[in-house]
Amino acid sequence: MTDPRHTAAVDDAPAAPLPEGHPDRPRHRGRWVALLVTLAVLVLVVSAVLVGLDALRAQASLRTAGSAVGTLRTQVLDGDREAAATTLERLRSDAAEARADTRGPHWWLAARMPVVGATVKAVQTVTEVVDDLATGALPELAEATAVLDPAVLSPEEGRIELDPFIQIAPRVTAADDEVQEAVIRLGAVDSDRVLQEVRGPLTELRGMVDDLAMTTATASRAVQLLPSMLGAYGERRYVLVAQNPAEARATGGILGAWISLTASDGEITLGEQFGAGPFSTEEPVVELTAEEEDLFTERLAVFGANPSMTPDFPRTAEIVSAMWTGARGEHVDGVVSVDPVVLQRVLGVTGPVELAGGRRLDGDNAARVLLNEVYVELFRAEEQDAVFADAARAAFARLLTGGGNPAALLPALASSADEGRLMLWSSDPREQSLLSGTVLSGELLGEVDGAPELGVYLNDASATKMSYYLDTAVTVERTACLSDGARALTLTLDIASTAPEEVSSYPDQLTGRGWLTPGEVWTNVMVYSPAGGRIEAVRLDGSAESVTGFYAHEGMVVSVTRVTLTPGAAHVLEVDVETAAGQDAPARVRTTPLASPTEVVVNDSPC
Repeated sequence: MTDPRHTAAVDDAPAAPLPEGHPDRPRHRGRWVALLVTLAVLVLVVSAVLVGLDALRAQASLRTAGSAVGTLRTQVLDGDREAAATTLERLRSDAAEARADTRGPHWWLAARMPVVGATVKAVQTVTEVVDDLATGALPELAEATAVLDPAVLSPEEGRIELDPFIQIAPRVTAADDEVQEAVIRLGAVDSDRVLQEVRGPLTELRGMVDDLAMTTATASRAVQLLPSMLGAYGERRYVLVAQNPAEARATGGILGAWISLTASDGEITLGEQFGAGPFSTEEPVVELTAEEEDLFTERLAVFGANPSMTPDFPRTAEIVSAMWTGARGEHVDGVVSVDPVVLQRVLGVTGPVELAGGRRLDGDNAARVLLNEVYVELFRAEEQDAVFADAARAAFARLLTGGGNPAALLPALASSADEGRLMLWSSDPREQSLLSGTVLSGELLGEVDGAPELGVYLNDASATKMSYYLDTAVTVERTACLSDGARALTLTLDIASTAPEEVSSYPDQLTGRGWLTPGEVWTNVMVYSPAGGRIEAVRLDGSAESVTGFYAHEGMVVSVTRVTLTPGAAHVLEVDVETAAGQDAPARVRTTPLASPTEVVVNDSPC
């Protein structure tokens, strides 16, 4: 039995003292935790304050730098090298300052904090991208402006100096690679996770860098293509075709003039010229696909006027090349396509030309004369073809001699390419891959960078020159968002004839040769769905009875509708279209470039 006294003595004994330095765990641990929490809060607060102060400085520098990117691009395009150098120096300073202001331990810590961490990382990424551009790609591009100056690009006595392009090409392509990488890095930033205050400047900068990327991509292609295509490494042979929109075809008009071009070491010479007749054959010059035979028939590859029936210019060029080789026995390295509107714009810069017989063409009348007046005033087809070919040759010759203001010539050619009036194809696969995706290629795509592309293409069905009087406008409206992410769109084509009543008294070569009422124009209107999309319904003036049929072409659905117009008449064609799922950019529309421009309005946005 335990001695109660002993027990009591133990219970009453004073506690033994703890070793010196040993903490009182329950009480002192709480103090340390509180102290650590306090310090952590203080660190976070101080970091937040420092990050906030740095962010304000970085935001100011970044806004200035972002604005400078857009300014520099404009100055480079304008060829203002002195102003570009000043802007570049300011951009370097602002970009470096912004990058420095977003570094340090407090930024490292803030990047790992909840809520604001994504925004902090986004700001750091943006400052890195701008600083990298300011010290890498942009200086190279600014220096390249001396080579890409319009005065250097302009031919002198038919020759362009190619050595500067060959020398600058590696630097321009490397700079373009950097800019394209910048687009990817900025695109990887998740805008939805960053604070609203940063989202706006980020979107603005993305737009500026995207524009810059388009410019650098064009410059990169140019310095790679120009030397080889202009004969730096051996003679090149081309066919220049002039399309005639007075008789509409999908890419513009019938091929009214064919002219040979030769390029050797930058020197371009014009050779023989022909009408379309010598290139017609009894059998197709290329093997047509089943889709092409259904949609265009073998006329696409049999008659010299008709290779432009397809809206895919590379295919047109392949047929032109085969026709030329078959008729002339000469290899073709490429095909260039222009129309009288291009010629008129060129003459507006270079000055007028005199044709055989004393007819004068200039920057105001060339298209009207070539597309209409020659058919009213001249009665023989041979005379009309001769004027058309003579005009194309004279305008191109004036271009090659370097007349006029070179700085004004490039915008004229650029706008023509944007409208599909100036196109280029190369038989060299590498060169064609560089042309692919540019406005010069004239490709049938159906989708461009996630944007569904609809097509409205016209093929004259009356063998007249009455397409000159066509007036067209296209509107696209989004009508619904579909469950799979696709969109329902309605495309509306307003098409009218502006022909005067007295047109019925004009020569048969203009109005037709007796198989239709003089003054009428028959047009087959092809509407292409986007790639992977569908056409749900077609209505002409509210009725579906006039639809000729539905076809397939290169992964797109095509509706064909015959539209008959008398002078002053108008019709409305409506086409209900569905895009493919995943096409998450606003719709685009490509149209046949007619004598008069087509107004296009698109009211669409991703769902």
